[in-house]
Amino acid sequence: MHVDRFYKFLRYAGAKSQVLVVKGDHDADFEGDYIPEKIDEIPGCQEISGKVIEVNGIRFLGLGFNETSYLRTLKPIIEQYKEEADVVITHCKQDRVPLISLLKPKLIIRGHFGSGKYLVNDIPAVFIEDVFYTVIEFGDKSIPEILQHRISFDGKIEVLEKGSCSPWFLGVSEYERYEWLRPYQI
Repeated sequence: MHVDRFYKFLRYAGAKSQVLVVKGDHDADFEGDYIPEKIDEIPGCQEISGKVIEVNGIRFLGLGFNETSYLRTLKPIIEQYKEEADVVITHCKQDRVPLISLLKPKLIIRGHFGSGKYLVNDIPAVFIEDVFYTVIEFGDKSIPEILQHRISFDGKIEVLEKGSCSPWFLGVSEYERYEWLRPYQI
């Protein structure tokens, strides 16, 4: 019952757009909650963990939490798909993001923890935790335009000017904590 809203949202979103889904770290907590075949049956939706799919000429690689948790799983994926995907959609731990940048995509989209737009080893990356929505425009530019929105404390939608991917309790910025992370200056 607690995942009914998830599938209801997928039916709504799939009717409006092409929806690509990757498996997160809590999606298997309860048996029968996350069923890739059920997602694939929803018009407009596709579960892509461990797969490459092309949509409108853009190649997407899905890396769910299972594909990124263990180095013995992730390293062969990096070798297999290096430079094969334009966009990597992932739900990985923070320390796996620099490894995923070795795939050399044009963009990394990451769930799990953190918000904001960054350069990860010079690869554009957008972290989407607690973000209401994100608009990414490739256009003719070599680097995409990324605009994120969040819901403010007073319930208004506003542009997310500065995200964060550093644990709040450490008292250091993400740039001090992660040498592979740089500000996204677009």
